[in-house]
Amino acid sequence: MPRKNPHELQREQEINDIKSVLETDYGKRLLMRLINRAAVLQPTYANGTHPSDFAFMEGRREFGLFLIGEITQVSSDAWLDMQKEHFQQIQANNEKVKHEREQQRASDND
Repeated sequence: MPRKNPHELQREQEINDIKSVLETDYGKRLLMRLINRAAVLQPTYANGTHPSDFAFMEGRREFGLFLIGEITQVSSDAWLDMQKEHFQQIQANNEKVKHEREQQRASDND
């Protein structure tokens, strides 16, 4: 069996580290918070944006894409689970806000 070079050994360790993080719910939540912070699904350019702002936002976005790539390389199922959980949280928050607004409107009409 051929011996692995230092780069292969390091990459193997990185993959094992990501697997360990993805085995925990708190690890998945942490990674999803980082990905959301990276604004992967947001545009990086808008009218009036200073070029340095654009570069900063694109760099942040690139980091989020890197995280997604690392996660999917280890487990595409984990990434799908993370997205499902995230969208369930969004839906629950939207329902909560809707309910609070309805209560506010009802009290305003009294």
